[in-house]
Amino acid sequence: MEAICQAQVLGMCTTQEAQAIADKYSKTLISIMTAAGLTSKATWAESVWNLHQAWYAHANPKASGEHMKDYYSHQSKHYKDHKDEEEYPQLWAEICMFWSESISGMKDTSSKVMVGQVMACRDSFMQAAQTWCNVESIHVFSCVMYSGSDEAAHQAQGIFAGSPLCMQLACEKQTDISKLLDYLATIMKYKVLDSAVSVPLPNFSALLQVSYDWALALKPQESRHDRNHHVLPVVFMHKLYEVNLVSGQKNVPWKILLDVLYTTQYMIMDWPAHVPAVGPDVNIRHLNADELCALVVPFLKEQMGADYHAKAPSEEEDQDGPMIMPSSSFHLKKWTPEQSRLFRLADSQMFSIPLVGSPSFWVDRLV
Repeated sequence: MEAICQAQVLGMCTTQEAQAIADKYSKTLISIMTAAGLTSKATWAESVWNLHQAWYAHANPKASGEHMKDYYSHQSKHYKDHKDEEEYPQLWAEICMFWSESISGMKDTSSKVMVGQVMACRDSFMQAAQTWCNVESIHVFSCVMYSGSDEAAHQAQGIFAGSPLCMQLACEKQTDISKLLDYLATIMKYKVLDSAVSVPLPNFSALLQVSYDWALALKPQESRHDRNHHVLPVVFMHKLYEVNLVSGQKNVPWKILLDVLYTTQYMIMDWPAHVPAVGPDVNIRHLNADELCALVVPFLKEQMGADYHAKAPSEEEDQDGPMIMPSSSFHLKKWTPEQSRLFRLADSQMFSIPLVGSPSFWVDRLV
């Protein structure tokens, strides 16, 4: 019993000293006690007495001439008079808010400390997410949502951690996660204004992004000119696969491409004007930047959709000359029945059948 009394006296003296420091530097008692290592985070079952005691010391600091026993007596009386949470809901909401901020270390912290705590929280969640990944069929992710109107603060919104599948979906953008988060943030805004409001489900089909080959994307430190060079064969292979002219082939048959078109009775339509037509006498590697852009950029826009503009600035700005960028990429078209008839009859008019054509004129690649 004597030991307990001495410990209580020690606690009161320590509290007095901590309160003096808090008053001197305009801090709260709990922040000083925490910095001195004399407090610990509460368990899951915090008592309302502890909550009230911490709040009272902050809201009603002890006067310099007031005896500690009298101060505790006043605090005890205030607690007994206001301990009914239903009768004093606003007061207890304030007490609980103060307690939550205090035990989480959010009181009296600088912006630098706050950033450190946020980063620590993120790292902690990432470790937890890795643990959850070991549980079969469980997928988790963590995101930040901003319900305000500040455009700068809105940049913080997004997914920052999660299991591999969730992060893969976010990175590949086959589903536009940013639109989904914007929708959830909108729900939060409505709920703040009116908790009873009902918000309809979004149009989930609008969240789908066009799935495309990631080989088309601009790689880090890669120039757009180099990207266009290595994407050009992909463009041609895609066009050939569309009409089943190649199967299992990985390389474009540049030298015999016109022969392939002739034997299968196909022609290239909407070939960009002023770009040399494909053939045995044309080296694709010698195309200039404008010519490459005219062949590649329309295809990239069609395949990548909004991601094209997000991942690379306008290609048109880098053009060396007055070439007009086509609105759509070239495509392969089957000969007409009349052209096929001329071919079967070996009619001399078959030599006027074009193999490569432009929207404004026929290119000089004929049968």
